[in-house]
Amino acid sequence: MIIYDFNAKELLLGRLTADCCDHNLGYSVFLSLVYYFFSPDNLLALRVIQSAIDVMTGILLYFTAQRLFE
Repeated sequence: MIIYDFNAKELLLGRLTADCCDHNLGYSVFLSLVYYFFSPDNLLALRVIQSAIDVMTGILLYFTAQRLFE
């Protein structure tokens, strides 16, 4: 998790860091957007947004399964 935080803070500073070890840029971009709108120190906002995305994923999965298995 530390590498994602580091990459997100570097993105906020306008620097794109390269990583050699299987860390995708997607989650770092998500973190940098949350950090941009709230702040890098506001972990509550990050947790709330991540939880909302998780809930929406579960709901979407439910409706997809319901439609596939009718």
